[in-house]
Amino acid sequence: MKKTLLILGAVFALASGAVGAPELPERETAVVVLSFISPVARESLNSYDYRMHKNSREAKNYPLPLTALPEKAVLYGQEGYLPLELAAAREHMKRIRESGFDLVFFDMLPIPDYDPAQALTFTNEPFYYFSNYFEWMKAAEENNLKLGIFADVGNQSARYPQYRSITRDEWVKILHAALGMIPESPAAWKVNGVDGVVHFGTDCVYNLKASPVPGAPMPDGGWREVWKLLREKGDEFFFVSDIRPHGRDGDWDGLADAAYLFAPAGPAPFMTEYQADISRRLRITPYYWTVSSGYHRIRRDYTQPDFSRLHDTYLAALRAGARKIIVMTWNDLGEDHDIWPSANKGSELLDVVAFYNDWFKRGKQPEIVKEKLIVAYPFRAPAEAASKPPVYGGGKWASPAFEPKVFYWSALRRPKRVGLAGRTLELPAGIAMGEIPLDPGGDPASIPVGAKLDGRTVVLPPVVKTAREGDGGGLEHRYVNLLGSAAMRTVGNPKTGWDFSKNDESRAEKSFDAATGITMNFTAVPGKHNWIYLRNHMPEGSVPADARFVRLAYTGKIPAGMKLLCVLQEEGGVSCSYELPLPEEAAGGGELIVPLAQFRRTGWSAASPVDIPTAARIRWGHIGPIGIPAEGDAAGTLTLRQFDFLK
Repeated sequence: MKKTLLILGAVFALASGAVGAPELPERETAVVVLSFISPVARESLNSYDYRMHKNSREAKNYPLPLTALPEKAVLYGQEGYLPLELAAAREHMKRIRESGFDLVFFDMLPIPDYDPAQALTFTNEPFYYFSNYFEWMKAAEENNLKLGIFADVGNQSARYPQYRSITRDEWVKILHAALGMIPESPAAWKVNGVDGVVHFGTDCVYNLKASPVPGAPMPDGGWREVWKLLREKGDEFFFVSDIRPHGRDGDWDGLADAAYLFAPAGPAPFMTEYQADISRRLRITPYYWTVSSGYHRIRRDYTQPDFSRLHDTYLAALRAGARKIIVMTWNDLGEDHDIWPSANKGSELLDVVAFYNDWFKRGKQPEIVKEKLIVAYPFRAPAEAASKPPVYGGGKWASPAFEPKVFYWSALRRPKRVGLAGRTLELPAGIAMGEIPLDPGGDPASIPVGAKLDGRTVVLPPVVKTAREGDGGGLEHRYVNLLGSAAMRTVGNPKTGWDFSKNDESRAEKSFDAATGITMNFTAVPGKHNWIYLRNHMPEGSVPADARFVRLAYTGKIPAGMKLLCVLQEEGGVSCSYELPLPEEAAGGGELIVPLAQFRRTGWSAASPVDIPTAARIRWGHIGPIGIPAEGDAAGTLTLRQFDFLK
């Protein structure tokens, strides 16, 4: 059966009969999904459900569990894996659609030793994770999305630990086979009636090893030969090429069916200025704009994740008359330009991207329905940051070097005064964004981060000081919505019961006041180890699977010699704890935001493959003093105003 290929990234010469793309009446938004960073697992056992990342003490990011997975690992190629991938794909495609995307480009690594004469299996397929492509196609159908093949430039993976370039004949074999297997689905991405495939790394001027034909004319390095041979096999296709800035980039005009630029590390001015320039110079070939939230590879590269790069690129694309914009990427954890719901970013960055998707498609700023104040700041501040900011165009475009900052983005219906990181901001109605350098202060261990707004004092997780980048992680950032509401509230919630968990000899009594919260008056046993917890009981499903934080607000007096702990207990007896600041150290009853990822398994916990709480399984929350009180100081009080879970 004759198939047609639409490739976003590669370019076909007019002499070979490239297909022209009709201008679409509506603007469309696309996002790249990396197949090899699945919501379920990667190749290794430790990557199943991202257990190794969850146990990394916030050194590594991981996707939030939008679907439940079996406790026993099921890896790609094993029986029962594909239903898990489909369930995950459904939830992720739902989030993608809700965020205003129309197109999904499924990035897969080509497999050069694929044998089309043999049956299609998990190990014999034209692209790695090609079996997942069909599951994501089903999910695309259910969510009214279009899915296209995104062919990566080469293959460096567990299968090819040394980078493997793909030759002309291997590309012909791989693409011809893949085209023939694209399902007859309403979700299959087509342009002018032909199937679409996006390619990464088509321009070979700066990457000679990516040339399908060594020594072939530039800028495509032999791709025009690949397309010619595919057409001789009866394949028709629209090919969109990944291009690069250089003295011959204008040669892509008429060579490519469409062009785009996969450069997520690009400095912010480069992303607006160069794309505006190349889109003007390509008079025949349509240009698809791209945008990223930032970029980071540990000890190598760093492009700061300021919100203005998103704002400026989307609006520059609108001014240039762009019909498509591609977001890089949904899930690239390795380069930190992922936007999917994750432990580091929650859904905060995705919400910002969704706002600009709406703006791009409407052609005007959307109405602000729900107010947001989103901040992003680094987990760590190394004294020596090895990652360097990229410099493009011989120094014409450059990103700032790393320094610890708070980046903020607000969408407000009314002006608001906010204290943030020691500064006072007068935020206007509408959209505002900016950055605040963090004062390193005199604490050798950390940099405090806090906010004051609407009469609230919020203490955020501090920035940890390290000697070198790589000590405990890289330059990744934590995202928090300071105007976010609780996903689960326990104090004053009629569905939540409160009692005590304590040693028998100690005494405790509680009372509740709607204005101040729950108060526990207690007396510990002198000379003995005590534990005296206020304990809540939460029904199954109370804590959402994508909860990331516990928000606590409390006052009181804890006897000298005792510590204050928060303990979260799951069904099955898995328990994790976090040592809290004593009330006199806790911002006078202000809100303390504690990441679930900073809780650690207790000594009495049941066995678990991960060291941190699994949000959806939490059934009990405890807060109270433990330890041996100092002589003559056994009585205390604890008033708990908030014990909430936040996404």
